[in-house]
Amino acid sequence: MVYEAQRNHISTVLLFFFLIILGISASISEFFQAPMSEVRKLERYRHLFPSQRWVDLKAIELVNTMGSLRLELNGSEWSLTNPRRLPANPKAVNRVVSELKQVVIKKIYPNDKINSANFSLNNPLFTIRLMFVGEEERTIRVGLVNPVDNSTYVTLSGGSNAIYHINALTNSLDQMLLTDFIDSRIVTLGIDQIKQIIIYRGAKEQRRVRLRLSNSANGGWSAPSSARLSTAKVEKFLSTLVGLKSHMILDRSSLESSQQIKNYLKRPLYTLELLDWAGESRTYRISHLIKKLDSVKIEERENFIISASDRMHPYLLHKDRMNLFTKREWRFR
Repeated sequence: MVYEAQRNHISTVLLFFFLIILGISASISEFFQAPMSEVRKLERYRHLFPSQRWVDLKAIELVNTMGSLRLELNGSEWSLTNPRRLPANPKAVNRVVSELKQVVIKKIYPNDKINSANFSLNNPLFTIRLMFVGEEERTIRVGLVNPVDNSTYVTLSGGSNAIYHINALTNSLDQMLLTDFIDSRIVTLGIDQIKQIIIYRGAKEQRRVRLRLSNSANGGWSAPSSARLSTAKVEKFLSTLVGLKSHMILDRSSLESSQQIKNYLKRPLYTLELLDWAGESRTYRISHLIKKLDSVKIEERENFIISASDRMHPYLLHKDRMNLFTKREWRFR
């Protein structure tokens, strides 16, 4: 009887510990997986933002552990306006906007002090501020990432006092740098947008044409003295041209350096003109190899400057890219 009583006691103790463990597990599961919203009426909203709001988006501010930046939409093009005024990489901006458009609400929590602390929303991983036409603003604070199901928790200003449980954003916005948003391309046109290429020796006004290539509606390239050119050779050249990127954008030049840049580009070695199918022209002035720039440490005659009519600042390129502007017609036959 004593043995049986001891066995029953041990069983009771084990059952007690099992119930404690089960209770702890349920609490953890509840924390990450099964929130109960006190704001039942919000369950009818599936997306964090109504789709029609994105038409009016005019600016984005991002603050993360790497710093802060501001993007503004001018017409159809995005530009960085803080901390530097530079052209923005449209692919990077579109990836961010596209992902925010697709944010789907999984569950909703009441936004109280306990939940805000539990989900790290009082010290968010990053913050996104969206500005719309009409001076309307929305701020998204992104908190704890749940590794169990790769989800996260956000708050949205200007709406209901709630915490939204959503899938984690895939673009690592908490680690994105200013350089991720800078568009260092010099030519913004795509290959299929270019109708004509003209390279002048010196300034365009001097009319010393070095190369002229024209594209017809059926996709065939020609030159004044050649009825037909190799499309593959022309497109290879264009692929290199539109992929041209600078290792240095000259946006922080001193007054002395700015004057030097103007002097270098006043008498260019070459001028490139690209015409699109709408007849719009973009002009690029290519300097001689430069000796020095007072505000930039460079080797003598190892670089040249190129400016673009549709870009805010000139660019510095290494001399090995100069051969792009020395092409002759026979190379494309």
